[in-house]
Amino acid sequence: MEPVTLVSGDYIQSKVENMNMDNYSESENQNTKDPGNWNNNFLARVFDSARYRDFRLLWIAQMTNSSAFWVQMVALPILILDVTEGSAIHLGLIMGIRTLPAVILGVFAGVVADIWNRKLILIATRLFVTFNAIWFAVTISLSWLELWHIYIFALARGASMVFDQPARRAMIPNLVPSYLMTNAMALNSGSVQLMRVFSAALAGIVIAVFGILSSFYLMSVLYAIGLPLLLLINAPAQERSGYSGPVAVATNMKAGLEFAWSAPPIKGALVIAAIYFTFGASFIQVFIPLVTKGPLGLHDSGLGIMYAVLGVGGIISTLFLAYINPSNNRGIILLVSLASMGFLMTLYSSASYFSTTLAAFIVVFFVGFAQSAFIPLFTALLAESAPDNMRGRVMSLLAYDQALMSLGAAFAGFSAAILGTQVALFCFSGISFGSALFLALLIPGLRRIN
Repeated sequence: MEPVTLVSGDYIQSKVENMNMDNYSESENQNTKDPGNWNNNFLARVFDSARYRDFRLLWIAQMTNSSAFWVQMVALPILILDVTEGSAIHLGLIMGIRTLPAVILGVFAGVVADIWNRKLILIATRLFVTFNAIWFAVTISLSWLELWHIYIFALARGASMVFDQPARRAMIPNLVPSYLMTNAMALNSGSVQLMRVFSAALAGIVIAVFGILSSFYLMSVLYAIGLPLLLLINAPAQERSGYSGPVAVATNMKAGLEFAWSAPPIKGALVIAAIYFTFGASFIQVFIPLVTKGPLGLHDSGLGIMYAVLGVGGIISTLFLAYINPSNNRGIILLVSLASMGFLMTLYSSASYFSTTLAAFIVVFFVGFAQSAFIPLFTALLAESAPDNMRGRVMSLLAYDQALMSLGAAFAGFSAAILGTQVALFCFSGISFGSALFLALLIPGLRRIN
């Protein structure tokens, strides 16, 4: 965790010299705050967490992972719609099945992140997802592809994410001081948005020029690039008890759930996130491909550009969030983000009725802004509310919220097939907006989450 000074000044030099760069104790982490407006340089404040070497390596490795993910997010729906002749049901099921392993392995993956070395977990999951992408690309190139191969590929990708995400997110608090937690989570989320812009647009172009197969080989290369970066990370020793048998694992799983339910900030954030992942996230996974290629009548490259615009809004949002680094009123911000998603989904559906492509692109930009403010704030709340030896289990609860995203995606696919894409989108937007308003008015404790 060696700091790299991006700005000059006596304050930052003394701060770095006096900081214990190998370990931050829980007492130091609690309420540790950057003392004042010590620097007005925008980039320095935005990338404050990047001064720490090991966080930089993890962050860049995450960029390669996100790049491959967004190539997949463009290529896989196109492949599904081609193979199934435009089936909205199969699109919803396959895009949703990726999070099915979270239902079965969610808290167990958190226990693994608390018991075993988190760096080794990240390396193992990256190797797995790389080989998963390679065999799928080879299957397509040999003309062996059948629908069940796509289900297996999506399921395997979801299984790797279950173990990767709690280990990676639980490692971040060990790499930066606690006052930079929201900043670090925003940069981590921002890498997803940055790659959404470049990789989604690139995928659309690659598919249009070279065909769908080339995008899956590109995905394999992007996954592999991150491996050397993960190997170079020199993370501080984490607090872990070690493996002591299956009974202890079950006990640890139960302890993680009990701790999360007894901590009001965690419980409140999970309630808000459950609604977001069930009804809001399906817009990105299911409704954007269906509306873009359906009522709006855009081609494959248009879908890639649509996701790129979504990412531009996300990048601006995460940069702004990293700059202000909020530590108060985060419950209100989460509720506003959820309500904004619902309102914007309504506007997007309305734009599709009139085939106003420009309006649809503008709405998607603001969707990216609202969505990208939600996730880093949510993850920062969970990370700050848990001790190191419990953090993997708490962060693994994100997998259960994402499992709700699986159900939401499947429900969105069926709803679109039965009601029509635009009507189904109106229903999902109304639920998102109404739920945010209901929670804000009837459960005031959620507004007080900091």
